[in-house]
Order: sequence, then structure tokens, then C-alpha cells
Amino acid sequence: MQADGPMKQSVVGGMQLALKGCQAQMKWQRWACPEGHFNKMHGSRAATRESSLVHAITSAGVTYAVTKNCSQGHIKGCSCSEGGSRSHQDWKWRGCSDDVHFGSQVAERFLDSLEVAQDAPALVNRHNNRLGRMTVAQALRQSCKCHGVSGSCTTKTCWRQMQAFTAVAEAVGRKYRRAVKIKDINGLLEHSSRDARREAIKNRVFPARPRRLAYLNDSPDYCQVNTTIGWSGTVGRRCSRKKGAGVTRPERRSCKTLCRACNLVVDKNVSRVAVPCHCRFQWCCKVKCSTCLKRKVILSCSSK
Repeated sequence: MQADGPMKQSVVGGMQLALKGCQAQMKWQRWACPEGHFNKMHGSRAATRESSLVHAITSAGVTYAVTKNCSQGHIKGCSCSEGGSRSHQDWKWRGCSDDVHFGSQVAERFLDSLEVAQDAPALVNRHNNRLGRMTVAQALRQSCKCHGVSGSCTTKTCWRQMQAFTAVAEAVGRKYRRAVKIKDINGLLEHSSRDARREAIKNRVFPARPRRLAYLNDSPDYCQVNTTIGWSGTVGRRCSRKKGAGVTRPERRSCKTLCRACNLVVDKNVSRVAVPCHCRFQWCCKVKCSTCLKRKVILSCSSK
């Protein structure tokens, strides 16, 4: 698919959203979604669990960015969606709903066109692309505005809007953790005619649940350096032992995941850093701060 001007910018912006979302989800995992490796997986024929994440979150990112820019009037030939045909005696569809259907069509034409091979990895990639688009649609939430005398809510106007992309990325991350390995797809394709294989790929006739990410190949050992795939291992990776509210389970377990489980030790580096402190307002109109030394602890994986 050819994309020019605002459409091209939306596609590129969607890919950048996907990369940031992937890195946020994988920050405390052995495979941390580095940019170079993220980009390489788009052309790789190794359909691993990580490549399934890359395809799904890229498809979601492009769908999201195109949909958002469409709703904001930045793309010629598209605008808001009418939001649906449902009605209710107390509210009605109006306003500017995000047209995820249009964004999904663009993402499908752009990304699925890259899967030119008639083989199992192409079928898996198309499946995961579709799941990424579906995840954006599932992130639509209803927003309403009240109408009535003196602030009453006798009637409401409602529309559908997407959540922040962080919510979409988190949903794709959950699907990554529940991804399923497909073992019999090669037999399905090998014992079919060329036309049947093409039809299976086109129609996604596929032995996987429609809401589960799928992969074919086991992941490499991301603990170790692997020059073939351009991976540097986990030596030098930072980890965290933070606890309390707002700290995720992967972060709490990161020193074990990245270091100890990879036969590495946790290296503790303590330093003092200068930070502003005891700030006070002075009339008029300045804020004056003192400088304090704060203890900073950095934990990282080491081979020593």
C-alpha cells in the first residue's frame, strides 16, 4: 500500500507508538524490545512469541494513529464515525466517534501486504496483525455529555473514543503472556493445494483461538549473547527491588528474571547525586532551592 503525506505520517507515527508501547511492556523482561531488534522482527521468518508481540502491537499502533488523526481531521477523505445505530430513550449517538474501522482497514492493507509468502509464518503474522487491530477496537469507551435545563441530564449525547495507547499496549502485553504455540499448522498447509493454502491465508483458516496471539517457534535464550540475531544478552541490564503500590510484579521480580535466573549476580552501585531541595517561594516571583545530596542505588546484572 502506498501512503503519502498525512497518511504516511500517521503510519510512521503508529509504528513509533508501537515501539514505545512494546518497550514499556517488556522493560523488566529479558527481551526488552530494543529498537533495532524490534525492526528486524518485521522481516524475520522466525515466528517466535516476541515476533507475535511485534506484529500485533505494530498493527495496533498503526490502527490507533490513523484512527486518531482521522478523527482530528488530519487525513483527507475520512472523519468521525457516526458511532453506531443503537438508540436509547435517554441518550442518542452524536458527536465525533473514533472511526476504528477506517484505521483498521488502513493497517490491514499496509501491514498485511508485507506478508507475500504463502507459508505458515505469513499466516501467523496475519493472524497477529488482526489481533492487534481488534485490540484497538476493544479499547473504545463510551463518553457522554448531558443536556438539560440548569445542569439536569434529561438527555445525553454519546460517542465512542479510544483510550490512551498505553491501555492498548497493556492489553497486547497480556495477550503476549498468554500466547499459544501452534504445532500442526505446517501439516495443514503441506497437505493442501497451492490455491487452498492461499485461501487459508486469505481467510485466516487457522488452528488458534481468534483472541490469542500465536507463534510457531520457540524463543532463543535471551540470557545469552546471540550475534546471529543481534542480541547482547542481559549482562549490564538494570533491575529493581522496589515494592509497594504502583510497582508491578515484573519489576519486583526483575533482579531474579534478568540476573539470577541467567546465572548472573546483582551488582549494587551506590552514589550521591545533587538534587534541588527545601524550595521556597520568594516575592516576587522566584522559587529558591537549596542543593541536597541524595543517595542513589543502581542495581544491574553482572557476570563477576
